[in-house]
Amino acid sequence: MRVTLLAAGLLHWAAAGADIPDFVATKKAAEEGDARAQYQIGVFFDRGIGRPRDPKEAAFWLTRAAEQGNVNAQAALGQLYSLDEDFPRDYEKALHWLKKAAAQNEPRAQMLLGQMYAKGSGVQADGERAVSYFESAAKSDLPEAYYVLGELRRTGALGVKQDPAIAASWYEKAAAKKHLSAIVQLAYLVRRGHGVPQDHKRATNLFREAAEAGNPEGQMALGASYFSGLGVNEDHVEAARWMEKAALQGLALAQFQLGSYYYRGVGKTLNMVEAFAWTAISGMGGYEEAESTLELMRKGMTAEQILAGEARAAELRALMKKK
Repeated sequence: MRVTLLAAGLLHWAAAGADIPDFVATKKAAEEGDARAQYQIGVFFDRGIGRPRDPKEAAFWLTRAAEQGNVNAQAALGQLYSLDEDFPRDYEKALHWLKKAAAQNEPRAQMLLGQMYAKGSGVQADGERAVSYFESAAKSDLPEAYYVLGELRRTGALGVKQDPAIAASWYEKAAAKKHLSAIVQLAYLVRRGHGVPQDHKRATNLFREAAEAGNPEGQMALGASYFSGLGVNEDHVEAARWMEKAALQGLALAQFQLGSYYYRGVGKTLNMVEAFAWTAISGMGGYEEAESTLELMRKGMTAEQILAGEARAAELRALMKKK
């Protein structure tokens, strides 16, 4: 979320058709006391635009802007103190600046405060207050807020009453803003008929929308749709193609499923080395069934095949790390 917040100003300029300000000219204006320029320089240092990233220098300029009332700087500074892994955590300062920004209806600050109260990060956990901040952020049409409220209604977390119909309505709002995780969760509700009419074709189309935008959960679900023929003509080759896309993005369940396709020769040519490799990778990613499946595979493989499978797993892991 760091980039989302601190890039807000830059995205605003881009949306307005303006060029990103020149660093030297902007820094001169910042040194002369211009709060907007100070915020922009803080963004430059945080993002490493035009020079190496320097969170300390970013904090210096963001503080100067925040002290002058710049709401974007206040939100960004609160985030820097609460989330940045390269900067010392200071929840007291984070709360100070985030609350100032939230009081001015800055939705990203409201989201961060909601997360802090939900997790008890630097504050006593308070589900009711967390939900209140999420709801405030939603009033500003923030898709991430819609998504979180949908998740709360779906899961019943933070003491919120479970209601799939209300969850679906929040997901719909986020999906309209192209929030990919919301699109996937909405698709699952549609597929199961939870809170909305069951519609396999619509569910598959939603999975496809997320999948084509690069979302790994959407890719896996679309692969599963092709495999089972739900909402689309059954096509095991297409199922394997989408499952592989999800697997290459590190989704452990998709990796396991891809391994099973190779093992059974479904959608892929039967290949024990590939089957072993993908199953092993899924286990490294925390998929619990992988180890027992590997034991079963080993019984039907030669020593050379097992070594080749282990080498292939290492090769695939290196490939995924580069992406």
